[in-house]
Amino acid sequence: LRFHLHRRHDEAVISVTFNNPDTDWDHTTTDSCLVLLHRFFSWLIGQRLELSQVSISGDAPIMKEEYQRLFRTRILVDQPINALHFKTRYL
Repeated sequence: LRFHLHRRHDEAVISVTFNNPDTDWDHTTTDSCLVLLHRFFSWLIGQRLELSQVSISGDAPIMKEEYQRLFRTRILVDQPINALHFKTRYL
């Protein structure tokens, strides 16, 4: 499991990847990591980290409404990476 932070213009992107993607065949670990990272970063800065979007590789999640409730932002599916996107000012 690897985490990678990079910047694109005024946006920061933290991605979650597996050396072997088959390890997380049902996406449960990746989804959990994204939720935990978002909550942890919000706690670190003392406010809710406002996300500009969440990228999910693969098909749309079964409970898309739950993703909306958790992240309160645009959820993009069939993306090349699993990632949280937010403004660099939070860094």
